[in-house]
Amino acid sequence: MKTTLIARDIILFENLAQYDYGSEFIDLHNEFSCMELTFDEGCLCIGFLNDNDLTRVWLRFANVEMVKIEHLVLKTSYDIDLLYRGRYQNDGELVEMKNNKGYFYLDFVDGQHFEFWSSELEVCNGSQ
Repeated sequence: MKTTLIARDIILFENLAQYDYGSEFIDLHNEFSCMELTFDEGCLCIGFLNDNDLTRVWLRFANVEMVKIEHLVLKTSYDIDLLYRGRYQNDGELVEMKNNKGYFYLDFVDGQHFEFWSSELEVCNGSQ
């Protein structure tokens, strides 16, 4: 399965960690561990491994402008808590989109926190 979601089409505050990606519901929060997190040349890639059947899922955010990284701790795996498109406060105004990019929040159970702008999210999965 490969699905691409354009940022403006993603519903505000909908939890993308537990989401129906077109043909398949994927529960990254309860069934997967994050095994890879890379940010290179405007692409944020997050790789997950299913805790039971070794299915892999990749989230690839395109055209990323990283805004905030908090409590980054290097580990071998992470458990995702929340991932959603939200709003960004700029000079007292809540901004939803900027240059066709949505504002995303990514939180892990251990407190790692990311905020970034991105134009789209690509979701791919397959077996090991």
